[in-house]
Amino acid sequence: MPSLERRRRRLRRLRRLRRPVALGLAAAVVLILLIGGALHAGRASQPYWRDLDRSYAIQVSTVVDQSNDQGATLNRLMDTITQIGRQSLQVQLDALVAQAAASADDAAAMSSPSPSGGVGPAVAAALSARASAVAALRQAVDGLLGLTPLPVPGSATASPAAVPGPLWAPGRASSALARVGSSLVAADRSYAAVRRRLLAAPGHARLPGSVWVVVPAAWSGPSMAGLVAAMTAAGSSLLPVRQLCVLVVGVTPAPVPPPASGSLQPPPGPPPGGGCPGPPAAQGPATVPPTSQLGISVVVANVGSVTQGGVRVGATLRPTGRGAPVSSSRTVSLQPRTSVAVTLPSLRVSSAASYVLQITLNGAGSPSNPSGLAAGPYPITVAPPTPTTTTTTTTTTVPAAPKSGQSSRPRNGGSAGTGTSSHQATSTSTT
Repeated sequence: MPSLERRRRRLRRLRRLRRPVALGLAAAVVLILLIGGALHAGRASQPYWRDLDRSYAIQVSTVVDQSNDQGATLNRLMDTITQIGRQSLQVQLDALVAQAAASADDAAAMSSPSPSGGVGPAVAAALSARASAVAALRQAVDGLLGLTPLPVPGSATASPAAVPGPLWAPGRASSALARVGSSLVAADRSYAAVRRRLLAAPGHARLPGSVWVVVPAAWSGPSMAGLVAAMTAAGSSLLPVRQLCVLVVGVTPAPVPPPASGSLQPPPGPPPGGGCPGPPAAQGPATVPPTSQLGISVVVANVGSVTQGGVRVGATLRPTGRGAPVSSSRTVSLQPRTSVAVTLPSLRVSSAASYVLQITLNGAGSPSNPSGLAAGPYPITVAPPTPTTTTTTTTTTVPAAPKSGQSSRPRNGGSAGTGTSSHQATSTSTT
């Protein structure tokens, strides 16, 4: 009996051990199957990623080459920026901003489907950072020099040139340019890291090298401060020139008879080399027909190198006798080397009165005349009303006297013939 009991206990222990062993063996089989499937799937997906990486590298290399050309253009521009004129500088900045933005858009369009490790979006981000830095560069230079981006010719959404705001202080501009340099250096490093990542991916695809900032110290704060000082130094071709001219002053109704040359007449116009010919000066009083409203028009020219915004063109009529002056104005903006005709609201006048007309351009001051420009004075006389002439004609009819030897008695029982005569009297009165 004891031996039988021992055998039973041994069998029960074997049964308890058999279940965990079976479970362990089953788990091992499942794990082996999973590992084998993963290895097989990995080996099967490598050709896909290899082809995708290599295809992406071929496509985006063209965009990277374009970005390299833009970087070279930027470096040349920064080296020669003090040697070019304002117009050329603005054209080059506008072109560089547009090209950098287009390259960033192209890189973003090629980033899907993305190659291994999210390389596509990373390359697009690096080129986008460069585009943003170039836009910030243009903003700093425009703010320092009073420039504005030029309208895009032929663009359906083209708008007139923006009016520049207050000029940036040199310290603000140099700090902004130094930040541009830091952004470009960071973009160079980001692109280099992405390039290494793609090279280590399954396809071992190789992207072109791309470095915009070769010497980071050239974009440091002190270097940019020196560049700003050179750009704004006396005699620099980049300094803004603010100059407006009053070319024509006209009134409605027009003077009669026409005034002598020079009285409210246009001068020859801006000289070809720039500068103002001087506002028209009156040579004598101008007489206008009787009226109660005097219209005034002014032609203003911008012969400077910057857009003039918020220019208030005003006219003031001061009576030579008793009475308060009257005035009117309009606000205009003028781009460089353009002119605009401004029609001012009419001014109330009285007949048989004399006035002095003064034209002012406020908010368009120059270093020599910070309060603004003026044209005039122009003496103007409003003619008295034309006298009214009344002509009255009176007709009187009287009997005619009989002729000599003619009887006034009626013949054959008829009535006597009657003759008449008419007399007209005309009288004229003037009021």
